Amino acid sequence: MKYALLYNERAKENLRGILRYISKDNPKRALTYVEEIETAINNLAYFPFMGTPLKRKNNRMLLYGNYKITYEIKENKNQVYIKRVKHCAQDDRENTPVHLEESP
Repeated sequence: MKYALLYNERAKENLRGILRYISKDNPKRALTYVEEIETAINNLAYFPFMGTPLKRKNNRMLLYGNYKITYEIKENKNQVYIKRVKHCAQDDRENTPVHLEESP
């Protein structure tokens, strides 16, 4: 079953920011790179569980190149909600994969 893809404003702004940042050096590549990220996101419509589980219930992370795509699966609505697209070098402690959590 195909899931609907929804983006929050933060994720949309993240993609625009990636486009602006890469455009400083290579405008053509900026456009194709953002398109590649969007293709990876589009795959989530068919394979929503392919990302790494995060601490928060139903939240996952998909890596594409040096970017982390954070999303939430809403199974009861057949939706994938894209929450953030962030460079791996940026601090993101709130989205630690489950297998990397510290043991108590």
